[in-house]
Amino acid sequence: MDNDTLKIGGDGAAGGFSSSGQAIMFERLLASRRDLSAVSARELHEGTCWGDAVYLVDALSLGMGVHPFREVEDICVRHDNGDVPVYMHRGTRFLAPDDLVLIQNMNRDVKVRHLPDPLEVPSRVDLGDRLELTGEEIAHPEGGYLSVAETFDLELRALVVWRRDRRSRLDLRVVAGHSTTGFAAERLAEHALRFSPGAAASPRKRYRERDVQRDRVYRFEARLDAVSGYSHMPFDSTEACAEYLASVYADGRIARMPAVGKTRSDSEHSHFSLRHGIRLSVYGHERWTVLHEAAHDIAGRIAPQEAGHGPAFVGVLVALLETYAGVRPEHVEQALAERPVKIDQTVRGKILGRFSAPEASPASEFAP
Repeated sequence: MDNDTLKIGGDGAAGGFSSSGQAIMFERLLASRRDLSAVSARELHEGTCWGDAVYLVDALSLGMGVHPFREVEDICVRHDNGDVPVYMHRGTRFLAPDDLVLIQNMNRDVKVRHLPDPLEVPSRVDLGDRLELTGEEIAHPEGGYLSVAETFDLELRALVVWRRDRRSRLDLRVVAGHSTTGFAAERLAEHALRFSPGAAASPRKRYRERDVQRDRVYRFEARLDAVSGYSHMPFDSTEACAEYLASVYADGRIARMPAVGKTRSDSEHSHFSLRHGIRLSVYGHERWTVLHEAAHDIAGRIAPQEAGHGPAFVGVLVALLETYAGVRPEHVEQALAERPVKIDQTVRGKILGRFSAPEASPASEFAP
């Protein structure tokens, strides 16, 4: 049983004892202290009860027969998504509305504030323009990280999300919602104890998988180019490539576009790396090549341990080509039939859902 988790029901009776002995000790405690009254954290927050002092009951100490009182130093007037924050000697504690508190020499008064019901939070989210990490995070004991993300919502300002690794930005599991980023940061350790990522946190391979289908992907792309009748779209400079890619990332509401620069020599192939971003040769100033390298960045965020030209990469690339290069689904199916490669259709569908063709739908219609 956690400390300070005794509850009080609507009839005023205390509960949540781990043993009959603990319940007896609590009854004796109240019998010996006639100046103490048991109320709920909701009543305390709403101001209908007040007195000379407020205490929490340490349930563990109560069961051991030692002094169980923990004095509350102050009460926060702001709630945390339906929970009641109180300031203790060693930091802030967050109480559920029906958690029990004791008030010394209690008085009754009219309600001065309302404690609302908690707001529902989504089960999974993507980071983007309207949801960004604050930098507050802790490592989860089972693997991955618990991070605070700011929502810019006036009522629910922060979410605590679980990420498998620090590169993950899409399809993140939501652990809890909070009224402020400060409350979320203070409760990270609490969530680490209560939340278990389960099988999702199982150890991954230390290194990325071997890129066994790279050559097959190149042959698939060549065939897709041919069957789609692709119209080449060259750019005059690396800067123009960067401007085009910025519009693509804006349409998809993807933050942190990689840097776009030149390769060290014209003989070097265009490529993407985490350290240097996208590097384009003089022959790579073309729409298809830019989208290909962008697909490496996006796929790396979705499946960081997968091979560079793995199924997730193919799913992202195909979705980008369908959105921006005039490739149609039947072209993709024909090229796959003639030059088979493994493709993650779930990733393909997810990216198609995030991106909108600039000529068809303005980006403003695709709010995060």
